[in-house]
Amino acid sequence: MFVGREAELAAVRAELCLAATGPARRVMIEGPEGIGKTALIRHALAGASGTRTISTSGDAGERHLRYGVARRLLPDLAADDPWTAGQALCEAIRCAQAAGPVVVVVDDAQWADRPSLRALCYAVRRLGGERVLVLAACRDADDPWLPTGLRRLLTGDGACRISLQGLSVAELARLPVREPEGAIGSAGQPRGSSGHPDEAAVPRRRLRGGEGSAEPPPEGVRALAAPGEPAPSPLDGERTTPGEALSEPAAARLRAHTLGNPLHARAMLAALPVSALADPGVRLPAPVTYARTFTRRLRSCGPSARALIGACAVLGEDCTLYEAATVARAMPEPRAGGPEGDRPGRDGPEGDGPEGDGPGVSPELDALEEAVAAGVLVEEPGRVIRFREPLGRAAAYDALGAGTRARLH
Repeated sequence: MFVGREAELAAVRAELCLAATGPARRVMIEGPEGIGKTALIRHALAGASGTRTISTSGDAGERHLRYGVARRLLPDLAADDPWTAGQALCEAIRCAQAAGPVVVVVDDAQWADRPSLRALCYAVRRLGGERVLVLAACRDADDPWLPTGLRRLLTGDGACRISLQGLSVAELARLPVREPEGAIGSAGQPRGSSGHPDEAAVPRRRLRGGEGSAEPPPEGVRALAAPGEPAPSPLDGERTTPGEALSEPAAARLRAHTLGNPLHARAMLAALPVSALADPGVRLPAPVTYARTFTRRLRSCGPSARALIGACAVLGEDCTLYEAATVARAMPEPRAGGPEGDRPGRDGPEGDGPEGDGPGVSPELDALEEAVAAGVLVEEPGRVIRFREPLGRAAAYDALGAGTRARLH
């Protein structure tokens, strides 16, 4: 079940109609992981008769594989430079559009290799009167990994830039609710959920490369969706039974917790009974769809930053750096082999203790800087710190052991 996105669907379909008669059109869809970029593309292109879709996607594990993305579009590509590769792509697209409009989809562009992106930039720049729609999706259209020229083509004059936001309370209330068949773990892991964004009532088959990046067939050309394509089975085939309808208060609480992210909202609905969502006294955990990526961010931080993050999770939505550093001192000491004295608020060789700025940089400021760089915390004026998103606090709290949580409270 696809919910909402009426305006965005209309915008993509309008660009497709314009591209059907030429000249070439360009669309950039941006938004965080799980927001539904791939789902929007699939539904916008579904049922577009007479249109051929060629698709490729970036993969985090192949980001440095030269021309990996380009060869998914053109498997027999033989090129040593972006200009030769770009010319080959351009000629192949021109040949394909002679038989009808062509849609070129580049999903998860933030994970595409730079040579392929430069080749794509070369090709797009030279597609003038052709009946082509170039549709790219990434987490941030201003990501410096994307070549400057390509960013200008996809977001500048003549291009359609769509920034996806979370679903509204009313839209979340329309999501199908199923009673979970078992309890969830500390990270809110739904049973049987593969954690894919909103493109059906529940996730379709697992895709490579994170959100919405599908492994294409060997020939490198495929349609994203075909008319009459059967809907994916719920929870990868696991049997479920309909549950209660999601009330407005429950939907509002789900919206506040997930910021309307369809991937995480669906995971919460698959893992928790409606009564838990509707009860303000029940602490909501982080769904596994979020906890996976958050755990990677947390592990990239040192002991001091992790202690500071844990303290913030216990203190609440926002707190001062001094408060967080004070609470963090009660965190368990690092295991043997860890950095000695690496605790927020403890004087280092050059630090002055909490709130000290000189002559060196105090340890808690180093910890804060690390947590901010990892995308976990945000610093506001007055040394007030908070989590970048509500699910961050839930995931950090879930990561603390029961004894640690009790001690910090």
